[in-house]
Amino acid sequence: MSDAAQSISQSFFTRRHLPVDIASLFFAVVALAWIGFAGTFIYDSSPVIEKVRYFFLFDDEMISMRYAANLAHGYGLVWNPHGARVEGFTNPLWVGIMTLFHLMPIPAARTSLMVELLCIALGVANLLFVWRLSQTLAPGSKTVALGAVILTAGYYPLNHWALRGSEVALLTPLLTLAVLLAIEMVDGGSPRWLWSVLGIGTLTRLDIVAPAIVIIAMVALYDRDRRRDHLVYGFGCLIVFVGAQLLLNRWYYGSCLPNTYYLKMTGYPLRLRIEHGLYMTRDFLSRIGPLILFLTVGFVCFKRDAAVLILAAVLGCIALMWVEMPGKIG
Repeated sequence: MSDAAQSISQSFFTRRHLPVDIASLFFAVVALAWIGFAGTFIYDSSPVIEKVRYFFLFDDEMISMRYAANLAHGYGLVWNPHGARVEGFTNPLWVGIMTLFHLMPIPAARTSLMVELLCIALGVANLLFVWRLSQTLAPGSKTVALGAVILTAGYYPLNHWALRGSEVALLTPLLTLAVLLAIEMVDGGSPRWLWSVLGIGTLTRLDIVAPAIVIIAMVALYDRDRRRDHLVYGFGCLIVFVGAQLLLNRWYYGSCLPNTYYLKMTGYPLRLRIEHGLYMTRDFLSRIGPLILFLTVGFVCFKRDAAVLILAAVLGCIALMWVEMPGKIG
């Protein structure tokens, strides 16, 4: 090859890979900026009392922390040591993770900080999954993927719930990863990891059962060659994980579901639940709903492929969950 041809070839390949490198660099900048924001958010929400800085979580998560502390000290999953067994939490896996932090030689004023630092790491993982998912939905367009990452990083409600120690920090990347794996599975990927992710999601919070059912059904719909396997193993895995939790709850607490479920759902008429759910949904959609509706309709109308419809189905399922329940179960 002549020197001129070699120079042209090197120039071509350099220019060809340059947008990818620049996009990856911008993603790293956005991720680092979000980490800086998250750290500032956590620090500013920690008060100083008698010259000691205390870190704490959202009120519901501090309830989970109390259960975790009692478990770590050998009292079991109870609210009060030697007290009655009442399940006042809805996030068993998250409580288990909190228990690990309570077993470490960490001052009480810093224990919640460890949970918040984990939430930052999970937030970065979610940005990575969003980056990958966006490239799958819009192949060849790094700009679209970068825009999705920026919108996700700048969505304050998600940041607020996640960085204050909620299990949302774990549930969000799990659900994003599940959608990504489902789309890859339709293209011939292995189903093993998807079932594991959905199972872990149910341990984090039972609410994920609804989108999990939708994901399994959509995968079975589009992957015809393995439809029977998806239905058997997908729903089988879901039944095992959920059934095990319900049986353990029944054995340990005397009831299958957490106490908060009975407090919020018992004696609350279905009509009022639906009315309240519709009110909350309308309030949410009035703020960002038009954008979501525009993008969803545009994708469905002009790009009717399995990847887009799987994502649209999961979004629709979550919206229906909001309508049917008066807020979170826990």
